[in-house]
Amino acid sequence: MVRVIVARSSPVKTMSVRTTDGRHYSLHSAPSKFDYSEIARFGQIEREGMKSITRMTGPGLRTMSFTHTIANRDYQRSIEHVISPLVRLGRDGERVRFVRGSTDYEQGTWWNIKDLQVKVIQRALDNRISRAELSWSLEEAVNVSTNLSRAVPTAARPRPARTAAPVARQYRVAPGDTLWSIAARHLGNGARWAEIQRLNAAVIPNPNVIRVGTVLRIPAH
Repeated sequence: MVRVIVARSSPVKTMSVRTTDGRHYSLHSAPSKFDYSEIARFGQIEREGMKSITRMTGPGLRTMSFTHTIANRDYQRSIEHVISPLVRLGRDGERVRFVRGSTDYEQGTWWNIKDLQVKVIQRALDNRISRAELSWSLEEAVNVSTNLSRAVPTAARPRPARTAAPVARQYRVAPGDTLWSIAARHLGNGARWAEIQRLNAAVIPNPNVIRVGTVLRIPAH
């Protein structure tokens, strides 16, 4: 932060503020000093198992702050009609530029009003403000187009229906049957007899012996 002190010759010209649409408001005075900064932004980058490092995270945006006084020589007269438009600039988020400032820092930049404080110093007999001090805090306005539209959520894809597991068929052992012949008849390949035996191990502990009338489960495929 650099504090700039400006020597002014007499007569002093008042500084004014203008908006992007051309409106113009007098500040009724010009600050003799202001705080100005243009420092790049830095941040800490954490590294697992290593020391963190500092790196620039963004370009430097100009910031500026100053204080000036608005007063009426006749302390019985209000200055609220002068202060109110300036306060509205900050309330409405207006971008502003200062004219007849002390340096190009003030005149050549569009600013966003981050804060505008009004300190009442004197009041008239009717309690209206007749003297006040305005403190401005500003940041350089940067043109950034922001897409505020919300992303449309993608519809969840329906889960495919689970296919029911094939149901094993049943077969009652007839005289002369063997596991080989049953596999050849129902599965198309006698060599698949072991699949039938595994599926019916409780009733066929010995694949060489199957009893007539025993109900067997045959693999579906």
